[in-house]
Amino acid sequence: MPICVLAQEQPQVYYSKKHLDTNIKAEYTFKEKVTRKRPELLAKLKKKKQKLSAKLQKKGSVTHVLNSKIPKIELTSNTVSKVSLDWPHEEQGRVKQRVLYQIHTDVIAIIHIKSWQLREQDSLLLYDITYSDKGLNAGVNTITLNIEKGGGNRYVDYSFLEVIKKLGEVPPGMYVKSIDVITDSGTNLYKKLFYNEVDSAIGKGSILKTDINDQLFNKKERRLFDKAAKRIKLKQGNSLNKQLSYIQTQNLNNKLKNKGYEFESVIEHGRSYTYVYYKSWFVGKYELFEKNKLKEKIRLEELDLDRRPFNLNTPSLPNYTTISGKAKKTFKRGKEREESRGNIDIASYFGNDQEPGSQQDNSYQEYYGDLHTKVIGLPIYIEGYYTSQDKGRQAKASFIRFSYDVSEAKSQLSEHVSGYKNAYTQSFSKLKGMNNVYGTYIKQLEKYLVQQKLAFQADYEVDMSGWNSTENGLNTVLTELPDSSDSIYGKEKRAELERRYKKIQTTRQSIDKYKKLLEQWENSLFFDSSLSYEPLSSLSMENNISHKRLAKASKHILPEGANNSFLAGLTKLNIGVINEYESKYTMAGQTLRGGSVGYDFGYVTVVGALGKTEYVNREGNVDKYNSYLIGFNSLIAADQTVGLNYYTYKADKGSLSSPNFYQDVTRQPTTIEPVSVVSLNYKGVITDRLLITSEGAVSYRNHKFRQSDLSLNNSAINLNVSYVIPKTPITVEGELEQMGKNFENQSLPYIRSAIERYMIAGKADVLKSFLTLGVQFNYMKQKGFTSVGHSRKWGFDIKTNSKRYPNIYVSYKPFSTFRSYDDTLNINQRPLFGEVLLLRGNYQYKRRKVVHRFIAAFNKNKTVFDTAKYNSNTLQLGYIYSSSKNIVHVNAGWLSVPQQNSIGPSDSYFMDVGYSRSIFKNVNINLGQGIALASFGVQRTTSTIGSSYSFERMPITLRVSVRYSDIKITEQSANQKIWMGNLAANWRFKYKNINSKNH
Repeated sequence: MPICVLAQEQPQVYYSKKHLDTNIKAEYTFKEKVTRKRPELLAKLKKKKQKLSAKLQKKGSVTHVLNSKIPKIELTSNTVSKVSLDWPHEEQGRVKQRVLYQIHTDVIAIIHIKSWQLREQDSLLLYDITYSDKGLNAGVNTITLNIEKGGGNRYVDYSFLEVIKKLGEVPPGMYVKSIDVITDSGTNLYKKLFYNEVDSAIGKGSILKTDINDQLFNKKERRLFDKAAKRIKLKQGNSLNKQLSYIQTQNLNNKLKNKGYEFESVIEHGRSYTYVYYKSWFVGKYELFEKNKLKEKIRLEELDLDRRPFNLNTPSLPNYTTISGKAKKTFKRGKEREESRGNIDIASYFGNDQEPGSQQDNSYQEYYGDLHTKVIGLPIYIEGYYTSQDKGRQAKASFIRFSYDVSEAKSQLSEHVSGYKNAYTQSFSKLKGMNNVYGTYIKQLEKYLVQQKLAFQADYEVDMSGWNSTENGLNTVLTELPDSSDSIYGKEKRAELERRYKKIQTTRQSIDKYKKLLEQWENSLFFDSSLSYEPLSSLSMENNISHKRLAKASKHILPEGANNSFLAGLTKLNIGVINEYESKYTMAGQTLRGGSVGYDFGYVTVVGALGKTEYVNREGNVDKYNSYLIGFNSLIAADQTVGLNYYTYKADKGSLSSPNFYQDVTRQPTTIEPVSVVSLNYKGVITDRLLITSEGAVSYRNHKFRQSDLSLNNSAINLNVSYVIPKTPITVEGELEQMGKNFENQSLPYIRSAIERYMIAGKADVLKSFLTLGVQFNYMKQKGFTSVGHSRKWGFDIKTNSKRYPNIYVSYKPFSTFRSYDDTLNINQRPLFGEVLLLRGNYQYKRRKVVHRFIAAFNKNKTVFDTAKYNSNTLQLGYIYSSSKNIVHVNAGWLSVPQQNSIGPSDSYFMDVGYSRSIFKNVNINLGQGIALASFGVQRTTSTIGSSYSFERMPITLRVSVRYSDIKITEQSANQKIWMGNLAANWRFKYKNINSKNH
């Protein structure tokens, strides 16, 4: 453990005083005795005390204690109690110094900061700067000072600042920093020295290490290195290490000298290093290995940083800094490594005819692309799709959308917060160990110091109790010794005395050093706890924390510019073909061609949406509505949210002009009038076990609300309550819904009116969560023009959860929505309302490198209370065999659709077999054969062959496939022989974001 002699703190005045505008109680305190040898200091302090006392007396009500020998100032309410200095860091092109402080009142102060690098013979002054008129706010806070533009620059070594800008790091070495906080009246609020040390090993994830790693494993340079390494035919050992180190170092010199680096090959204790210099500064050493070992080491470091981004370096006592300072650096590193990624897929289909019942052309093209990137710091997702089939369609399938991915932004910030909290917890635990280790070491040094002093006093018969400095103490001893300069013995004795005395001083300074280092660590953790850890921990106890609140609580662990308060308040931003959900009775997941935006103003979140809602009605025609929404949501208490929505829609002119628009029986002649819906909703979590969700809505026409509209006939009410029974695995849920016969919202995905519905359900996880049981009772009453219908049905679901045994799922839902078989194949229409029975089972069996998977499923759908009559049954059995190169799948089943709902026979049986194999490293081939049987015989046979090729050095995949089908749709129809081909290409790309710093 190195012991370094450090400069000692000078006698200082500790004070804390309220601003001169207020009444203060003050007393003077001096930390050390002012000796008789320094009368000029005593006189200066007395004069300062009298001047301050006179100023305070003019303000009235001042008490102070005077002592002619030891002046005292006792300040009880406004002392700066703690200060911590982070490492200088680069932010927005400037080198800055963050000061963390605790003060009990607001004050205007002068801040004086100095920094040295300690070297073998002397110390190098790095900067000496004074900042005037800096406002320090009461409490625990931070202030960031620009080292390059201090208000009173005395001295700045700009070459030192250039290293920090270039590398984002402080060069290796031992550093001493001092800070003086002084009032405008000249009184010292705080004076402190800080000791820090930077290890010479280049840290993980640093800019310099990334540059070196990239250079050593650049493909072109790696080949040159491999060729040079093969020419070395020496014995294994230091000679080989030296020559390999020389080759790698020369490679780095040749390729990175344009960035200002110089490299020197060094062998230390049989290990190869390259020493790195930036201009006149030594900036670290990089350990070199042979190619494969170095590659593995780099891979493991990168993997460690991806898993634990805060593990940039191992905190130790000398190089410790605040976790919030490290968090800023970690977040910045993550920003600099950000990449945009995307995917482009182009496909062309061609054939000789259309399949029966299909609405697809026989020849068409499809283009798809997506991009995940960042714009002004916002994660943006862009997605687009185009098909040439849209040329002859009413309902267009092509779309493009731009979305602000708020969940991604919040996820990234939450991950950063989690990393910070884990790092803080680890540092706090490590401090306890440091206190034990260094506490024991300090006690040993103190015991050794006592022994040294006693031995020294006994040998030289001197009193050491009053010695405070090396020079004065040694001079005192020397003046008391007899003059024996002519004696050789006397000179030797004086040299021995001086050596022993300096050894005592070194021990004392070591004790002082490690006490201060422990104090620095404790102070740093105090500021981490007060400014970041406690606010984030208290916030994490809440549910559904907004991104804005999380960003506000994280401001001390984010760099300047990263915590944009305006952008953090953005809750959504979507443009294009989007799906929006605001409430059950307003905008409830409709497909909207338009845009939406949401913003969190703190007490209220405002959302807005406008565009065109499109639906394909039961007759296959497109209904279009112009829709508008504005909503307000407010967090009235913890986990208690209230929302108010105003929604209006109107059939667009194009739809009104179409004769098909009025064919739907649910339309009324008054559809041309705009319909408005006002909705009030509430969601709240009570006692962590009770969840209540409710909504009430009223609709009216032509934007004219009348008192008569506020009735049950024009209203919709929904209340849902979920409760977890204490000390049981049981959750019960109840829901009631009432919709008046005159309540309107034709743009809803599913239209229902004049109903009363009640539901009660229970769910439990039993047998150590192996089995999930659920039961549900539904009651619904619907009033028609001439009659009233009732339905009472029970539903249930049973599910097993196991990785060892087969999983079974059985579900019967008597009040569900589903899509018809024809919808599934061709186009999404409004869903049907009915009962759904689902039985599913699967089992996976692994053996060595082979996986067997068995699947069985049965589905039964039937309409209930719907204008359309429909039912279907599907049974499927499947098996999948997977190995490293081969995949085989078999699928067989039965489909039953009534004749009136299908163009083909009521019942058909089918079987498909597929095989896929990787025949080369980048080539895959697929084969498939299918057959379908009906009552009259073979209904369909289909043969498929396809292949794909992935380029080794480019992220591009090519696909080709051909399918041949022989179809006989009914017994009377003729066979149709249809062939179809497909050519496609997929390109996956990524690039470094333009806002990432290019070093």
